[in-house]
Formats: sequence, structure tokens, C-alpha cells
Amino acid sequence: MYVHEVTFDGRRRRDLIAALRLQPYADRVVLPHERTHRGPKEDRLALMRATHMSLEPLWFVYEGRASGVKGVTDVVSQRSPAVAFLGPDGTEHRLWTVTDRVIQAAVHAAFEDLPVLIADGHHRYETALAYAEEAGGPEDASSRFTLALFTDIDDPGLQVLPTHRVLKAGVTVSGGDEAPSLEATLAGLHGRVAAGSYHDHRFQVLPLEGDVALVERAGDRQHPRQAEPGRVPSIHT
Repeated sequence: MYVHEVTFDGRRRRDLIAALRLQPYADRVVLPHERTHRGPKEDRLALMRATHMSLEPLWFVYEGRASGVKGVTDVVSQRSPAVAFLGPDGTEHRLWTVTDRVIQAAVHAAFEDLPVLIADGHHRYETALAYAEEAGGPEDASSRFTLALFTDIDDPGLQVLPTHRVLKAGVTVSGGDEAPSLEATLAGLHGRVAAGSYHDHRFQVLPLEGDVALVERAGDRQHPRQAEPGRVPSIHT
């Protein structure tokens, strides 16, 4: 078990690194929020079969307000770190080893009835779960666990950024706000649920909230659609 601290852009976040028991989503202990694809999981499974190990931590968030975990990480981080280094992107990292069995037991008890949400690593988690079933072994076999990094969702250093998607062809939108340039389009997307469009030398910013009109392209024909109020519309190619 380890306490990890990262400092970046004036922020500081503390995490806990430990082994997490692999459980199916149906148990409602590990909670997903993304769909996964077969290809990446097959690739990851081949890697696990070749190495027989978990090569990197999966990232989870949890609601730790009443768990007491923050008190543990605060106390441990007052000591001299076992490792300190600067990442290639300028982030500062410090790592403390937790060997005290009393502290380990306290953290284990705090997470006993605490669900965790996958922040990053859905494909890797499902792959690890498949590998555990394939490898078999007793309940406490190492294959039944994965390396995990846990972050309190209330940690002030936790930064959640948007996920951007680019649709390269076959989609035309209407009803957006005209933008004079790419820079203006990107500025218009900042802090909003919206799509940027470029077609025929014209930029648009299309809000994806509320009552939004879209144009879909199906083959060589275009079909206007009206999104339901308050719903985020889907865009089909």
C-alpha cells in the first residue's frame, strides 16, 4: 500500500495505491460509466497472458468524506517520502510506503462497504476480470486483484477535463452560431456541452443542450431532426 502525491499547475492531489479485489459490475462495488470494445480488451488480455502481471494502476474515485482515509493520507504524507521525482510533463510526484499493519487494516475497513467508480481503465478492468476467471485459483490469489489508484472525489486537487471527439466526415450540422475562425470556434466551445463544425469554409458552434436542430447524412440524403428539449442529441454518420 502506498500514498501518492502529485503537484501540477498549482494543484496538489493525494491518492492511495493498493490492490483492489476484482468483482463483476453486477456486485455494485466497482461502478463503470463507459462502454468498452472487444479489440482493446483482446490486446490487453494477450499482454496479461504474456506477463502474468498488472503493469499499471487503474484509476478509481470514491466518496471518502466520512471514511477517514484522508486522515490516513494526511498523517502518512508528513513523513519523508520513499521516492520523489519529476515527471516528463513537469509534474512533481512523491510516494510513501505504508507498511504499518494497523494503518493497512484501517484503510481496508474504510473501503469495506465503499463503492468505487472507474475514472480511467474500463478496458483494463474488464480484461483483468476476464484474466482472473481464466487463471482461476483461490479467493486470495494475486490474479483476483488489480493494482489501483484511489482518489477522493472531494480532493481539491482532482481535476476533471472534458473528453473531445472529432467526427471527420459524413456529418453536417445546422442551427449553430457562426464563428469567424478556428480559434473563435474553440473559444466558443470552452465550458459548454457543444460541437464545433467546419464545412465549406464556414465554422459553427452548435450547443448540444436544450432544443437543438441537427442535419444527419444517410447515404447521399440529408434528413433534418429536432432534438427533444433538455436532451443531448446523438449525431449519426
